[in-house]
Amino acid sequence: MQERVMPFRCIVCDQRHWDGITVMEEFICGRCEREMIRTPVEHEKYPFFVVQMRKIWLKEQA
Repeated sequence: MQERVMPFRCIVCDQRHWDGITVMEEFICGRCEREMIRTPVEHEKYPFFVVQMRKIWLKEQA
């Protein structure tokens, strides 16, 4: 019997993807990674990324 492998769930967009990076055991998809890198601090979406990335920190502290 062949085991099905599910794609990883991105901690930023909460979607399942195959490509991306792992930061402190949490997955960030390639699309979100690229968008975060290109988003300037003054952009309205920047605080969203900060909140999503804070989830990684909070899990580490728990």
